[in-house]
Amino acid sequence: MEGARSLELRVTGAEVPVAGAVTEGDHRALFWPAFPLASGLRYVVRSESGCEGSVVVAPSGPSAARARVEEIYPTADVLPENILRFYVYFSQPMAEGDFLRYVKLTHVESGQDLSGVFFDNVYELWSRDRKRITLLVDPGRVKTGLEAHAQRGRAFATGQSYALTILPGWPSLDGRSLRRGRTKVFRVASEDLRPVDPQAWRLEGPVRGARSPLRVRFPKPMDHVSVARFLAVITPEIE
Repeated sequence: MEGARSLELRVTGAEVPVAGAVTEGDHRALFWPAFPLASGLRYVVRSESGCEGSVVVAPSGPSAARARVEEIYPTADVLPENILRFYVYFSQPMAEGDFLRYVKLTHVESGQDLSGVFFDNVYELWSRDRKRITLLVDPGRVKTGLEAHAQRGRAFATGQSYALTILPGWPSLDGRSLRRGRTKVFRVASEDLRPVDPQAWRLEGPVRGARSPLRVRFPKPMDHVSVARFLAVITPEIE
């Protein structure tokens, strides 16, 4: 936590404290969580002096509809063997917790459920609005030269098909669970080791004075989150 160390907040039974900052004044201390607290969970509050208490976060109110899985990225049906990230988008902010409990990966040809593919990070990789989670393939199963790669090899095999399923039951921040899951089936192609080459990108439009979009054509599939983060349109200042 940042700032003063007079308060610590943890989910009951968790070893890692909730990320946040503490401010002090007028004989009181305030804890400001870095992310919204999840409704229905019990949190333990502990002070520097050793005093301890607990609190349960109540739901903020009923929602018109339960959360749903809106999309799983990449959307392509064929993905490279060395793919590193998947993104799952939800219609509502979701609760943080044991995300692997609601994620299932199945080898289609054998019907076997696979484990140890996604990196079990201490901090789940959520977007600021808690509507997108990044599923990171264990880097040791992707990058060559690492011990995990030498022991277990790639997580995906060229020519094989896999099904990534988001299971129902995943709780949203309003305290209600995901009613329906969603499955993405994909086939694996050989690894893609070609570096990104901006010189191979093709720009199309827009026409001066028109409202047509600017299109950027890439020679191969790109990580859409990275494109949104690093690609920008810069205009000269008008005096």
